[in-house]
Amino acid sequence: MLEEFKNIYDIHGWLRFLTWAGLLCMALFLFWSLRLAMYGIVPLHPFLLVAALSVGWFMLCGFVLWFSLELLRHHVKQWKILDRKRFKQHKEWKAAREAFLNQSDGLYTVLRPFPLAMDYVANSHSGHNHVPTDPLGSLRLPQKSQTPQKPQQARGNMELPSRLLHGADSIADIPTQVPAPRKSRVASSEAAAKPRAVQSQCTRIGVGWNPGITRRHAPNEDGVAAIQGTCTHKERIVPFDLFIVADGMGGHANGQEASCTAIQMMTQAVLQSIVRSNELSEAALTEVLADGVQRANLAIWERNREQGSDMGTTLTAALVVGAKACVMNVGDSRTYLYRPGEGLVQITRDHSLVARLVASGVITPDEVYTHPGRNLIERNMGSTNRVEVDSFIVDLRKGDWLLLCSDGLWEMVRDREIERIMKSESDPAQMSDMLVQAALKGGGADNVSVIVARVA
Repeated sequence: MLEEFKNIYDIHGWLRFLTWAGLLCMALFLFWSLRLAMYGIVPLHPFLLVAALSVGWFMLCGFVLWFSLELLRHHVKQWKILDRKRFKQHKEWKAAREAFLNQSDGLYTVLRPFPLAMDYVANSHSGHNHVPTDPLGSLRLPQKSQTPQKPQQARGNMELPSRLLHGADSIADIPTQVPAPRKSRVASSEAAAKPRAVQSQCTRIGVGWNPGITRRHAPNEDGVAAIQGTCTHKERIVPFDLFIVADGMGGHANGQEASCTAIQMMTQAVLQSIVRSNELSEAALTEVLADGVQRANLAIWERNREQGSDMGTTLTAALVVGAKACVMNVGDSRTYLYRPGEGLVQITRDHSLVARLVASGVITPDEVYTHPGRNLIERNMGSTNRVEVDSFIVDLRKGDWLLLCSDGLWEMVRDREIERIMKSESDPAQMSDMLVQAALKGGGADNVSVIVARVA
């Protein structure tokens, strides 16, 4: 009960004002009653009545003192996390990122930014918080113990047409080099010695990131990363794209730290693995992305053990190589595919209470947005040392759009409206902005994170 009150207390300024005003009034009342008792203004009562009143008075004083100290301790704890640890870790991550990029220049013959553009806006100190307004939001369902296993590719998604899923173990058909006419043996040998660069599959990207309306004065717990790059593989230049959206939870700065850690570990692990990999099959791409998720999950779990906290994060990520996209998710952050002429399709499946109720037929899909348990997540990163991950392989076509988002978008904007916006706009920057604005107009009750990428 106290933890739920703290979460709501962090969100609403009026509740903080009323709490401290009430404590002040209670303290003044107790002081006034003590003066009356000391100077004998109150008529003399029988012994038992006086004893009962005295015990009640002391208990009330103790409660007011304990509650005040608990709130002060809560304030100090959050200030320490925000003002010291959070910013220190952000600086350490920037230093580690620079060291990794410098190291990669010397280890790999070709790792050219094409462009290696990283729209990293995760967990800025000007961001905002993801504490549920619903008191049930702070609750977390217990997670079943899981045995270590490889991520299983999800099949039979009722919302995802089977023609979009591909189960082969090879991506030999990925166009990684533009064919050139053979003029002579000399020209052919020169072309083989000097591979031609090809354009990245997702050439146009838009990123939207907003704290929302309800939580605009609290730290933003969402984190996003959009990276485009190229690497060499078997004497070919292979473009790749990595997109990540993480939605932290845990109250105040804990959720911000969780999503930031997930973004940091995912980008570092995936970039290192993909440029070192000798295999670019679907199985290899799935393993690269799954390894990044497990490393991020382990880092958050270890931080929880060190700090005695219960922070966590949901996550959805997409790794695009050629005409294939490997998509993974944990929790209720989603990845969609929009194909002109066919519409919007949700690729991932939510790991939440309401999603399970919909699948079992207990509630309808429309009731997801109003159900009192809509904030209860059944699977998240950081609760155990190993997390179960859903993976999907999607065949991409020219003109397709990938959309990665946190629940701050899809809870405020229905899928039909998301599809209408994506159908009406062709510029990624404008599209991402329109989606964020639609979420704000829908209430803006949560942090909003959006990544849109068009397949060339």
